[in-house]
Amino acid sequence: MEYDPEFTPADLEALNGPWAWLPSVVGPAVATGNGGLVDDDLAYVSPWDSDPAAAHGPVLVVHGEQDRVVPSSHGLAAGARRVTA
Repeated sequence: MEYDPEFTPADLEALNGPWAWLPSVVGPAVATGNGGLVDDDLAYVSPWDSDPAAAHGPVLVVHGEQDRVVPSSHGLAAGARRVTA
């Protein structure tokens, strides 16, 4: 599978190793269109329609410190919004 040229060597290593399952999730998610990708891009620059702290289940926030697309501070801020019981 060909990945975004902005991916770092560490990204590619992970996607060929422990994160090799990711395409099996992303593929079906974008099979009907790129609406989710557009929503992701808009989430970088506008308020979210939902609050991660309101989730009624586990929330996994994954964000690499070497991300070339979105600053890691965005992932840290999203993770900080999560309230644990």
